Amino acid sequence: MTNNGETDAARIPRIANVDLSLQKSFPVWEQKTNFTLRLDAFNAFNSVLFGGPDTNPGDANATHTQGAGWSGFDRVRPQQQNFPRILQISGKITF
Repeated sequence: MTNNGETDAARIPRIANVDLSLQKSFPVWEQKTNFTLRLDAFNAFNSVLFGGPDTNPGDANATHTQGAGWSGFDRVRPQQQNFPRILQISGKITF
């Protein structure tokens, strides 16, 4: 096993976050002023990425604790490692 992350890359899946943007401009007051409305979606498909398994063989065998769940060698924790979907709406007036 190496410490440079090569073995972790084989055990921990990677999911690419897909970010999307929509933008629309509206003319206001005789084409001299514009209003731009923009919607950004970060992690648009809400892909969940969980952490990889515990790869330390020195950890104890898998045990279950009430309220904390499973822990120990080769167990995957249920915490999400990336951000959930985030939506952002913005507006801009140019003149």
